[in-house]
Amino acid sequence: MKLFQLVYIAYPREELYETDLTGYLYAAAYHDKLSINEVNKLRLTPYDIKAYYNSGVLLMNLDEQRGSIDERDIFTFVAKNHARLVMPDQDILNALYSKKSGPLMKRYTIMIHVFTVIT
Repeated sequence: MKLFQLVYIAYPREELYETDLTGYLYAAAYHDKLSINEVNKLRLTPYDIKAYYNSGVLLMNLDEQRGSIDERDIFTFVAKNHARLVMPDQDILNALYSKKSGPLMKRYTIMIHVFTVIT
């Protein structure tokens, strides 16, 4: 597995390397604040979202993705929902693939640090 690092990761990268992606398209940190999850679930109705994943740090199971993701599904989703996409990359990830995504520790999202400082 290669780790394409665009951001500085202050935690041991071995945790990322050792993440089991079996059966998942992605692994990502998710927002566990009830308000964020619920607002995004409502906003992206009728899509059944398991958790609202952040797209800042993604582990990708490329073999699984190649067999499961059809770009036409993404284009159709964007065409139907473009007016309500607030964070398009995350909205696509969550609406179409939330149920096939696995969790990373929440410390891999900047949002947890923002909420900790603000609240």
